[in-house]
Amino acid sequence: MQFLRTNFTATAAVRRVPMPMFHAFVCATLLSVLLLGGLRHAAAAPSLQQRYTVTVDVTSRSWIEATVDGEQSYYGIIEAGRQESWTGEQITILIGNAGGVDVTVDGQRIGRLGAPGQVITLRWPEDAGRFPVQGSVTPQPSPTSSPTPLPTATQPPTLTPSPTFTPSPTSTATAQATATETVVTTSTVTMTPTVTAMPTVTVTATLTPAVEITGSVEITRQAATYVVQPGDTLGGIAIAYNIDVETLQAANDLPDPDIIRVGWTLLIPASDGTLPEGVTPFTAPPIQARGTITERMTLFAQQMTPDSPFYNQTWLTYYGRPNVPVMGILGEFDVDELALRLEEQVTAYDLANGPELTVKPAFHLVYGMATKAPGDGSYLAFLDDETVMTYISKAKELDYAVILDVQIGALTPAQSISPALAYLAHENVHLAIDPEFAMVRPGQRWPGDPIGFVTAESVNETQAAIQQYMDENEIVGQRVLLVHQFQDNMIVNKYQLDPTYPGLALTLSVDGWGGPWGKIGKYNILVNEDSPFVAFKLFYRWDEPLLSEAQSLGVEAYPNLGYMEITPNLVIYQ
Repeated sequence: MQFLRTNFTATAAVRRVPMPMFHAFVCATLLSVLLLGGLRHAAAAPSLQQRYTVTVDVTSRSWIEATVDGEQSYYGIIEAGRQESWTGEQITILIGNAGGVDVTVDGQRIGRLGAPGQVITLRWPEDAGRFPVQGSVTPQPSPTSSPTPLPTATQPPTLTPSPTFTPSPTSTATAQATATETVVTTSTVTMTPTVTAMPTVTVTATLTPAVEITGSVEITRQAATYVVQPGDTLGGIAIAYNIDVETLQAANDLPDPDIIRVGWTLLIPASDGTLPEGVTPFTAPPIQARGTITERMTLFAQQMTPDSPFYNQTWLTYYGRPNVPVMGILGEFDVDELALRLEEQVTAYDLANGPELTVKPAFHLVYGMATKAPGDGSYLAFLDDETVMTYISKAKELDYAVILDVQIGALTPAQSISPALAYLAHENVHLAIDPEFAMVRPGQRWPGDPIGFVTAESVNETQAAIQQYMDENEIVGQRVLLVHQFQDNMIVNKYQLDPTYPGLALTLSVDGWGGPWGKIGKYNILVNEDSPFVAFKLFYRWDEPLLSEAQSLGVEAYPNLGYMEITPNLVIYQ
């Protein structure tokens, strides 16, 4: 397949006709104008309508929140194969796992806007007209340009709405289009006025590839290759080339359609099934084992002293909000049942991490939960003391740790963590902050929409506040301070983080749910050997498939994909 730059020129020459015939011609011209004008308005409708209809087709399990005209219309998990639709004057869709959701607006498909595991927010009318309509072509006026064929395609076609032309008795229209298919188009107008003669209209057209005005539409795909780019999914590539995923998978002998790697060369079959000649598809590079589980830790973690919470042990936490099942496994069971299930998971990790490390279990409570209600102005709802102490006491009994997690809300990180500091009097209590729900955007109405962030400076201020509290209250030993992230911009100026506060073990967590490609790739991007301590989150209900314990620790590679490069010091299950 090649990219072909195409010129289309149509010239209509009209000979002089008697006045009655001229009226007939005017009628025909007006009819054409109305027809084409109607098409133009139909294409532009989403930007003109006062009400919008947004439809989502879910191709893999996704979390979606839909708000229509200020009211929440949907909140929760949508399984693959389902479709949901909302209509209103103002629509906001928050999608977790953007790569698994197809979006259509007012009947026009705008595609999958994001990657697997990614969270995106779409708004109408703000986003009306922002995204190109899939499957059509937008020409650019260019009377002097000439066809410029390019070599083998390295990107899928970019497709946007087709042009409209307003005819006049004598006119010349020139358009330039980028396409990857051979196109045969039609233009048919039927008129019924009774006339004795008709004006002669001569149309000449030059188009490469050839255009024949026949009354039908045909699209022929030519064989090509495509080099996988960052953020690509097999489904997205298939849509761009108008091919089904199964055919694309079979042509490239891919064992798992969810696994493609940047730099792989994929074969794009022609419409008749033929493949490009003389081209070799991707070859998965051999996966080489690295050092031991401790040798693969960050340089900072390799230098930890015996007073570190992570010394010779991997932490394993069960995350959630008590009595709120949708927020994680901790909320699905009472504390006694939770402990039994956690013990089973601990045993599996103890087998995976080998003789060098033990496993430390922990209850991981969302202590300060972000809410849409401002409450006292913080947009946070804190757990009551009785509930918190239930978990702290049980953890002491079992030699577990407890992490109190705060979602920041409208406060600074240091302010938000302040109510949890008193619990540091218990030697098994540790802390966490979640930038996702920090309200730091101008005009933001509630936490999480849009996604928040913290700066390295504000994290260091939080560490300083905790350290000061510990010093003033003679609290000894190191405590974990966990900072969540699933996008690189959620911790601004990350290189300025200070991991040297004596009372704290600063730990950066990589969150986000989805398939192995997104999770492992994101983890390997967001943390490296220069990070402080690091953590990784898994989702029992939302990760498909769920990584094994050995894969999560980087002991085993995920087939045809690779390893978690850095050994996490802490693994979270939600």
